[in-house]
Amino acid sequence: NLACQELYRCVKEYGAVGAFVRPNYVNGRYWHSNYWDPLYGLLQDLNVPLCFHEGTGSYYSTIEPRFGENRFMRHVASHSTEMQLALIALMLGGIFEFYPRLRVAFLEAQSWWVPGLLGRIEWDLRQHHDSDAPYLKMSPLEYWQRNCFSAIESGEREVGATVELLGGADNICVSSDFPHFDSSFPEVSTRVLTNSSITPEIGGKILSGGARLYGFTDADFDKAAAAARRRDNVAVARA
Repeated sequence: NLACQELYRCVKEYGAVGAFVRPNYVNGRYWHSNYWDPLYGLLQDLNVPLCFHEGTGSYYSTIEPRFGENRFMRHVASHSTEMQLALIALMLGGIFEFYPRLRVAFLEAQSWWVPGLLGRIEWDLRQHHDSDAPYLKMSPLEYWQRNCFSAIESGEREVGATVELLGGADNICVSSDFPHFDSSFPEVSTRVLTNSSITPEIGGKILSGGARLYGFTDADFDKAAAAARRRDNVAVARA
């Protein structure tokens, strides 16, 4: 309830366009638990996405403790692995079926893992649907295309294959990770547009993925551009 109150306040008072959470198992509850139903319902009603972002050093991580203090191992394992576990809980737990307008983003974990995991779910669904998940009405790929987003970093060579297997780039965006040490900023756009595994047209669609995720329109960008011009004019006047 407190999380819902804070989400509502931030969206209504400050114009927040999304909510950030870690994908970890928290206080004995995971993402398919009905404990989160009020949050999912409010996110859907407010039309803002739930954005997962993992990292090293998380108290709640189920992956990192296996690797002790080796940050290399922890960093490789934590991001994409925790995201996959969260997606399994959300999709197989029926969250996307029960909240069809909910948008969920898996950010800064690359996107290569998505087609493989969806394929694994598809494989098992044939055997377990009737007994364990009769409420699922769509295929894993259909749920993904309707409800989910993932992000690339910029120049990964597997982006083209990922786009093909996911049926297009409509649900892919970019995580620049600015200002962290492994950020691709300020070359993000250049690296995406020159990625040899995709066409510039697909690169452009990926670069605009953030706008689709957060629901930005041309009017929003016009408003932001006008605000930037006003700010620049004030700076010039002060100078």
